[in-house]
Amino acid sequence: RWELIDTLRGATNAEGVIYPKGRDIWGRWLWLIDFTSCQREGNYVLRVYPPGDVVELSTVRIRGDLHVDLARLVTRYSYLQRCGTDIPGYHDACHVNDGLLRVTEQGDRYGEILEYREMVGGWHDAGDYNKWYHYYGYVLETLALMRVRIGAAMPEADREALHSEVCWGADFIVKMQNADGSFLGPICAWYSEDDTETGGKKNSPWAVFWEEPEEDSGSGKVMHPRSRGVTYSDALPSPAQALDYATSLAASARAVHEVDEPRAWTYVNAARRAVAWLLDGDPALASHQYFVTLWYSLY
Repeated sequence: RWELIDTLRGATNAEGVIYPKGRDIWGRWLWLIDFTSCQREGNYVLRVYPPGDVVELSTVRIRGDLHVDLARLVTRYSYLQRCGTDIPGYHDACHVNDGLLRVTEQGDRYGEILEYREMVGGWHDAGDYNKWYHYYGYVLETLALMRVRIGAAMPEADREALHSEVCWGADFIVKMQNADGSFLGPICAWYSEDDTETGGKKNSPWAVFWEEPEEDSGSGKVMHPRSRGVTYSDALPSPAQALDYATSLAASARAVHEVDEPRAWTYVNAARRAVAWLLDGDPALASHQYFVTLWYSLY
């Protein structure tokens, strides 16, 4: 069994039994302790009673606005991952040449530049400077729904920072949308080299790692020969990913419409174009679970 001891009063505020949850993927035992019965805010010591023993764990802080602090941390982390702009105290503006569309099919034209598309912005990936933005939908929708559901409980400065981050992410996804409603794929480093296995060429998108972000883009020089690229062919997001982008754009419209209605309509229209493209290619996608959230946010 377990109990929560109020560190101020020394009294037991909640107690219960521990539920076994089996083993995790590393073979370690998992146990569940449900604090729901604790209705008083404060600092608590968690005391656990395994057979023949008593163990006191680290102090637990319980309060009603914990989610506001978590929202602040998520917003701040997202800001620090921004690409294409100066982050004071961290790095100068980086990847200001994104991006070039290149030929990726093997042959004499491999690596040839097809066109330049202005794709500056977005967020770096968690562990590298590439923009694997097939994950962006999840991040952006989370930020947008935080703004919708708990924005009113946040201090004004935190609420404004969250609003700014929603716009930063949504503006980039709009930028990556093609005229037909589809989206371009990830943006990554272009470091072409010989493929010893096939005898052809290959790109090494992780060739630059752990340097200053601005050093991965030619220090901002115009059209650095290694400017990062994206392709139409092998990097086009899957329909499910495109639907996720549309859903995140719809959620972003809900999040910002009271403050910036024109911007909200930009996101709504982009989401509608994506839906039209998706359903034209596969009408069965209308039954996908993401559509529930999409329609809720749009209408």
